[in-house]
Amino acid sequence: MYSYPFGSLKPIDTDGNGTYELVGEQRIVGMDNTDTVSRITSVWSYQGDGKWKPREVEYSTFLVKQQEEAVPATLGK
Repeated sequence: MYSYPFGSLKPIDTDGNGTYELVGEQRIVGMDNTDTVSRITSVWSYQGDGKWKPREVEYSTFLVKQQEEAVPATLGK
C-alpha cells in the first residue's frame, strides 16, 4: 500500500474565525491506482514562519467493498 500526495488542497475557513485553513484529501491505494483502500482528510492551520500544523485528521476505510464489473453484463447480448 502507498499514499498519494494531496489530491486536493483547498483554503476554507472551517471555524468561521476569518482565518483560512487548508483542507487536504489523500487516497491510500493497494496494488494499483484503481485499488483505493482508504482515504485521509486533514485540516492544517498556519503557525507562522512557513510552518503548517495538522489540526484535524480523519481516516476512513471500507468495511465491505464490492468491485463492479468493468464491462456491463448486457454488452454483447
